[in-house]
Amino acid sequence: MSHHASVNNLDMRSQKSWHKVRLAFEELVLTKRYDEITTSEIIERAGVARSTFYEHFSNKEDILGKSLYPPLMVLAKCVNEDSNEESLRQILHHFWEHRSFCRLILTGAARKSVNRILIDALNDKIIDNLKKSNRKIIISTYHAAAQIGASQLTLMEIWLLGKAKSSDENLAFTMKKTSLGLLNALVQDDI
Repeated sequence: MSHHASVNNLDMRSQKSWHKVRLAFEELVLTKRYDEITTSEIIERAGVARSTFYEHFSNKEDILGKSLYPPLMVLAKCVNEDSNEESLRQILHHFWEHRSFCRLILTGAARKSVNRILIDALNDKIIDNLKKSNRKIIISTYHAAAQIGASQLTLMEIWLLGKAKSSDENLAFTMKKTSLGLLNALVQDDI
């Protein structure tokens, strides 16, 4: 076997382990409270070695973060005028299709981790946005990110919990408009 083939096999095994851990985590979130789930339980349910787990993740918050980072980046892009509303609609549709899991991670102890990940992603996007447009805001970018993130998560939470009905198209439109609106309301005109 060539070196290249063995690296590919290792990559496939590594990917398989990564997915096993994620799946075990998701199953546990659906059956237990997030704050009661331990790393040992995830490792046992995934059927991987402890060292394999730690090759990919440092703890359960890391699993949550790495799993949610791609979709939360789509939400963070709402602060850009040219963000793709269709991508946002697709993410919201995906959340709706998996709402039993999403409801659990948008409430309770998991919400804090989701909130932190989203705020960090928004903060980076806001900084990029302000640099490109040569604008400044009246509060810190992190404050702005926290405000916008709270708005986004609240819109999703009440929708996913069934407290307010909306199409994913209308929610995507609203989320983009309010995110941009909040950021633009904080722009300092006199630079």
